Amino acid sequence: MSDPARMALLALALCALFSCADMRRDVPAIPDDIRDSAQARVDHGWNHALVIGVIGPGGRSYLTEGDAEPSTLFELGSMTKVFTGLLLADFIREGEIALDDEIDLRRLCPGLDRIVGPPLLFETLATHRSGLPRAPANLLAAPGDDPYANYGRAELCTALAQLDPAARGPERYRYSNFGYVVLAEALADLGGLGFEELLAERVGRRSGLDDTAIYLSAEQRSRLAASFDLDAPRAHWHHELPGAGGLHSTADDLLTLLGQHLGLFESDLAPLAAIAETPRYVAPNAQVSVGLGWHVEGDAERTIVWQNGRTGGHNGFLGYSRALSRGVVVLASGTGAVDDIGLCLLDPRRTLRSRPEEVPLVAEELHAYEGRYLLPSGNHYELSVRRGRLFITSSTSSLPAALFSLGGDRFHVPLVETGLRLGRGPDGEVRQLVIEDPGLVAERVEHP
Repeated sequence: MSDPARMALLALALCALFSCADMRRDVPAIPDDIRDSAQARVDHGWNHALVIGVIGPGGRSYLTEGDAEPSTLFELGSMTKVFTGLLLADFIREGEIALDDEIDLRRLCPGLDRIVGPPLLFETLATHRSGLPRAPANLLAAPGDDPYANYGRAELCTALAQLDPAARGPERYRYSNFGYVVLAEALADLGGLGFEELLAERVGRRSGLDDTAIYLSAEQRSRLAASFDLDAPRAHWHHELPGAGGLHSTADDLLTLLGQHLGLFESDLAPLAAIAETPRYVAPNAQVSVGLGWHVEGDAERTIVWQNGRTGGHNGFLGYSRALSRGVVVLASGTGAVDDIGLCLLDPRRTLRSRPEEVPLVAEELHAYEGRYLLPSGNHYELSVRRGRLFITSSTSSLPAALFSLGGDRFHVPLVETGLRLGRGPDGEVRQLVIEDPGLVAERVEHP
């Protein structure tokens, strides 16, 4: 028997005794604390299905919990912005536009010459510095669990034309889905195609991602993870105007994308990735910089490029570290955030969030919290009971979020990872609602 044949037989024998993944030390391992945390999140109902994927020079590692596989499709939410940023990078690389070019409003919205405030530039839209609010006012007024389904170009142009001067902030970092929808539509107009077709032609053909799409085939829909907010089933989201959100993908496809960003294999996408990840603006706290669709943070030795995303019932994290030659994808159904898992896999100095046990409340206790709570700004929150659980809705978002009871008038909001508590008056009646981060206090003004 030849030496190569002996070595092949030895490798097979060793793989029978040990995990082949363990033998390939250059394949990134998923640590035990991450595995334990993922299992606990599904066991406790924070997430219903969860996939973690890691890619490095030696290949890929996966961990799945609940009803999920690397080929399960999830809604990407704001991770769609990574693809919009790549599309913008392609226009820049081809010399068709410059970042400091102004959006042609008349082309986007015929009859609209200007809007209040400074001009909208490709760069300020892409780096969340356009001054546009997080969401258009006429989207926030739309009821239902699928807020983007019937929001089209006409509604977008109406929102731009009727923009309240008070809603247009200064040109500093202010996360804006509104801005990314405007950006995506402006690029689609320049390319002469719908956004999905343009994305497929100019980014998809370079990346070879077969399971990343806005509109799913019947076979893909059969692999789409169910949507939940804690234990409450939610409708899947649909986007008439994608770009800020709207894409679906799998852990397998997204690891391929990250491998191309990291140069782990040859790809025509690499020049676009280099443009998109370049920091264009440093946030005031100097901890996070903003690229085209990406956030960039960390020191020179441990820079992390990342984006997260949430919808009504899915959430996820996408990021990579060139220093580690590692990319990480975390996709989940349920609204328990998973950013901490992704960041810990890219920087071992990070810590995982603890997940408290829920304290059950009876219907009478829940209904005692219902009502409208007014902020000094004039915005308000509504607390209501649905399907045996308390939900909060903000006047700046049409999406109700489930609350996780911690007992003692304290709650957690998994959708936005913040704490909430209710304050009572001398008579024992609930009088205040306090959002712990960023410390907002709202006074109760209406009861059911």
